[in-house]
Amino acid sequence: SPSSQSPTVEVIVLLESPGGGVSQYGLAASHLERLRSTPNVLLTVCIDEMAASGGYMMACMSSPNQLYCAPFAMVGSIGVIGQALNVQKTLEKYGVQPYVFRGGKMKNPVGMVGEVTKEGLATMQESVERIHDAFRGHVAGARGEAFA
Repeated sequence: SPSSQSPTVEVIVLLESPGGGVSQYGLAASHLERLRSTPNVLLTVCIDEMAASGGYMMACMSSPNQLYCAPFAMVGSIGVIGQALNVQKTLEKYGVQPYVFRGGKMKNPVGMVGEVTKEGLATMQESVERIHDAFRGHVAGARGEAFA
């Protein structure tokens, strides 16, 4: 069968990344996954120094047994962080009253300005946890038994 033939093309990716935004890395990983699933293509990923968080998400897309790392490379970190800076009280202290208009109750639940509510904080935490669960699922699906 064609899938049991040796690859006719090998794609080698030199990956160096401390991680970053989930949307960008998710997109990049999906393109690598597309290559990995293409018949007769071998996807090799090489890491010299670091592939953390989103970089690790991409590294997991290598073909089986085709992830190569330097002996002291930092590889891994399945974590998600969400941050928001809110200056509402500081602005109010100086007499500045910002107004926030939203087209939906949970649109930007914790923003730079506007009241921070317990409901908004809970919504943000739930979002971070949902993304983390998806990240873990992505790695588990790509790495299989190696992730267990």
